Amino acid sequence: MRRKLVLSIALAVIVIGTGFTFAYSNEQPNRKAQKQQEVEQNVNNKQATPKSSYVVTNEQLDKAARDVGAILDEKTLYFRMMEMIFQKITINENNLVIPNTRNPGRVQMTKENIQYLKNQIAIVGGEKKERYNAVLDKWYNEDFDTVIEDYKEIYNLYYGKSMKTNLRFTKKTDNDERDYVIQFFGQEGLNIHNEEWEHKL
Repeated sequence: MRRKLVLSIALAVIVIGTGFTFAYSNEQPNRKAQKQQEVEQNVNNKQATPKSSYVVTNEQLDKAARDVGAILDEKTLYFRMMEMIFQKITINENNLVIPNTRNPGRVQMTKENIQYLKNQIAIVGGEKKERYNAVLDKWYNEDFDTVIEDYKEIYNLYYGKSMKTNLRFTKKTDNDERDYVIQFFGQEGLNIHNEEWEHKL
């Protein structure tokens, strides 16, 4: 009798243990699949979210409209984008002078100025509009890694041909950019820069 009882208990333990093992082994792939799905969802959310979380106010856009001026045609858009990019590039190793120009306008590379130009981009049509907008998107998101290529892209878009020049372009160092901002936009311009961009000068 005792032997039968011991065998029954042992059998019950084996059956219950097998059930737990089976349930656990079935649960593991489900957990892995769920975890993988969560990881993929997080990646997709990061890709959908712009790098910059800075939001331009209506008041800043009004100021940009005054500082940048009306964008009436592609020529004006081109010149304003060029004036902004001078803050990021040095030409012929001269930080503050733009070759072949008497008195180039200066528009600061700020979030509101970029957003203002993006809002006016409809004056350019077709594929050009998308390409100008792509450059402005990069700038808004503080992507200046290919700023020299951006300069050439803007030139190529406006003139419809590749830039051929003996000018030497380099990306400004932080110190050069700081000197440039102070020279043309003063301490107020430097304060605006440091407030708006993750990369402080």
